[in-house]
Amino acid sequence: VCLRKLPWLPSFYALPGHYSLSEISADSNTSYKDKGYFAMDAASSLAVMSLQLQSLISATNVLDLCCCPGAKMQLIAESLPASSRVVGVDISMNRLHVCRSLFDTWLINTLSLIGEDNLARFYVFHADGRRFSASHFGNCVFDSDYILSEIKQGKTKNAMRNKSSRGREKQYLQALERSIAGENVLPPSYDRVLVDAECTHDASYRHMVFCGQVAKWPKKEADSDSPIEGMVSSSGIALSHNIQRVEDATANKLELMELQRGLLLNGFNNLSEGGLLVYSTCSHDDSQNEDIVQWLLDTHTNALLDPILIDETDHDRTIKAQIKELVDNVLTLCVQ
Repeated sequence: VCLRKLPWLPSFYALPGHYSLSEISADSNTSYKDKGYFAMDAASSLAVMSLQLQSLISATNVLDLCCCPGAKMQLIAESLPASSRVVGVDISMNRLHVCRSLFDTWLINTLSLIGEDNLARFYVFHADGRRFSASHFGNCVFDSDYILSEIKQGKTKNAMRNKSSRGREKQYLQALERSIAGENVLPPSYDRVLVDAECTHDASYRHMVFCGQVAKWPKKEADSDSPIEGMVSSSGIALSHNIQRVEDATANKLELMELQRGLLLNGFNNLSEGGLLVYSTCSHDDSQNEDIVQWLLDTHTNALLDPILIDETDHDRTIKAQIKELVDNVLTLCVQ
């Protein structure tokens, strides 16, 4: 398999579209997961790389305000120095199920490669990203330390997800929630914050293919022993967490932009002095990107812009402009 190294994204390789990840393995008896590979969209990876985690040498606290389905948070946890903490927040209960499953599989398959002492501890909370803080944290639905303890006991993913195991985990997480305020489990602020906000997804080919169809996150029944069972969405949840179709998001873009400003503002409020925040979307729309960032700069004099510089050729810029024109036209058709 011919892998192409991405010059603008260190440690990442592009796999030709007609190949599968399983074909990376040197032999048929070794899974690509056993070698530490995992698939991730390059643009999503760039958002994480822009946090400049590779330059850190001491323990760091990172907040991922819209963490599901979890790939970015996974990459963050791998990139941090030992003893760091990563806190993920999301309000979509359906996506939280996907996130937990991803983390279980990832820890089982890569723990021997990374080493427990080199892995950041990470938590996931069910909460509204516009209001999350150390004193308003919602419900904890995942703690990597608990899953690592299960793995060290030799439990498989299926064993960790049977009824009795889920019941024990739920009790553990409830006890953790009670101790959060008293034991400073959550930091008062974060050195790095990622706000990968909900958007119209018009720069995502996968979302545009499904334009006009029901979103791909089907409702999943929560087991009575699941740590996520019984949770209800907070009142006043904006469009982000109730989108059914791409055109719904487009027709209500003003509401969506209000959500984006709320997420960015809370991310900034959780940022330590001198810290770094990355705001990203998968939209080409300036009103959901540059305009949202400019709003924060205009309303908070202590916020400074640190542009992300990527080497682009004239050909790159031409292709990007053509793609933007194409998705704008498709988006218009969706609304009509």
